[in-house]
Amino acid sequence: MKKIIKNIWKIICYPLLYIWIQLIVSFAYTFVIGIIIGVKLGIEIAASGEAFPPQDEVNEMMASWIDLRIPVIISIFVTFALILLIIGKEWKSDKFWSISNIKVFPILLCILLGAALNVFTISVVSMLPHSWQQQPIDGMIGDNIIIEIIGLALLAPILEEIIFRGIVLKRLTKTMKLPIALVLQALIFAVIHFNLLQGAYAFILGIIIGIVYIRFNSIWYAIALHVIYNSTSIIITHIAGDSEVNLLYFMIISIFILLVSLIGLIILTHKRSKIAQNTTAEEFIVTQNI
Repeated sequence: MKKIIKNIWKIICYPLLYIWIQLIVSFAYTFVIGIIIGVKLGIEIAASGEAFPPQDEVNEMMASWIDLRIPVIISIFVTFALILLIIGKEWKSDKFWSISNIKVFPILLCILLGAALNVFTISVVSMLPHSWQQQPIDGMIGDNIIIEIIGLALLAPILEEIIFRGIVLKRLTKTMKLPIALVLQALIFAVIHFNLLQGAYAFILGIIIGIVYIRFNSIWYAIALHVIYNSTSIIITHIAGDSEVNLLYFMIISIFILLVSLIGLIILTHKRSKIAQNTTAEEFIVTQNI
């Protein structure tokens, strides 16, 4: 029983670490901003002699000052540093970090798959009732595209792939059958989004990225897919804005690209497995002749 609990803890401790660091950093960030705003208001009230502003004005000021992506970026660096400190030695012998076996064509297919999957997700979500799409913290997320690209499109996917595919999925496959491991890691990935709608498509994304990671035995293909998935959403948001588009048209195109990229990846992984089998057979023959 103790061994089972220990194995479970080794798997879930890193997602929990990621969540707790985000919560701690976000609390510290908002607390400091709150103090700064309080001091600023106090000085202004003392200087002008006016009454304390209404709560609505204070809320608007808080929303204009706070950008929740900043603590996310800080927490990413802190989490990565702690993970590197804890299991840095273990990674040195891991092949999934190697860049020597990365091929251009599979990476391009992962990029196509990530972009198409995101367009398909946006198309489906946009057809849902508007109340389902609203997020309570939207007012505290700024519109600085540089911060979005650095934090949400680049750093967050890299850290999440390290945690959920490089650690969680890898360790799950050592203790249970692959299909169960794929579903379980995707479920954990969905739960940490703390939102039913985001969790639903995060679960599907986790399954697809998990399969890519397993089939290619490399974290870089998973990172490429995830980075492009997040980047596509940011690009579409800033280009399209509130303009109306034909969602059905984009959905059809995204489905076509999804199928093409998936079929391409399946063919490539099948060829890789055949090559690996042939190489193993040749090595066995050579050793027998020796």
